[in-house]
Amino acid sequence: MTCSSSSSSSAAMRFAVLGQKDAMLRALYELAQVKRTSAIEVIVISPSNAATIPHSANVVDVCASLGYRYILGSTNEVVLEALCDFRPDLLISILWPRKVSKQMLDACRCCINFHPSLLPRHRGSLTQFWTIFEGDAEGGTTCHHMVEAFDAGRILHQVAVKVSPSETALSLSLKIAAATEQCFQHVLGEFLRSDGKLSE
Repeated sequence: MTCSSSSSSSAAMRFAVLGQKDAMLRALYELAQVKRTSAIEVIVISPSNAATIPHSANVVDVCASLGYRYILGSTNEVVLEALCDFRPDLLISILWPRKVSKQMLDACRCCINFHPSLLPRHRGSLTQFWTIFEGDAEGGTTCHHMVEAFDAGRILHQVAVKVSPSETALSLSLKIAAATEQCFQHVLGEFLRSDGKLSE
């Protein structure tokens, strides 16, 4: 199966980002680099507009500075309406805290998720805790195609980080945020080089 965009070469490619926290903000800045040289449109949907880490950037301010449309996705109905209206070529989920429904997936031409573990280990939530609790030598980020089941789609790319003996959930989260940025750069580059296609 190939996940592909049907946008014409003259049309702006549309990206919808569902997410939160530092890992999502890093992805927004990466998309800004693309926007400098390519015609793209970006909408950003987050479950909260508050900074999740003290002194970190506010997603509303970041979107305003980068020229992205921001939507507060307080309910699944709001998210679905936004996606159906925008019809993104690529839906990017980064630490989205709620299930993405089949209706949401069907509104997008291609859907990928960045999950904070090395799948298939530690599907679901609290991945940093389980990585440390299980004594894993490595944690990391996995990008995979999104399907209805949680964290079950075909894996596209992974970036691993070492887990130190003194690791905490917070310190591992910071490492994984950096790994997510690297993973995002790789997958986004593949998507753009292949003219909007990600092969399974």
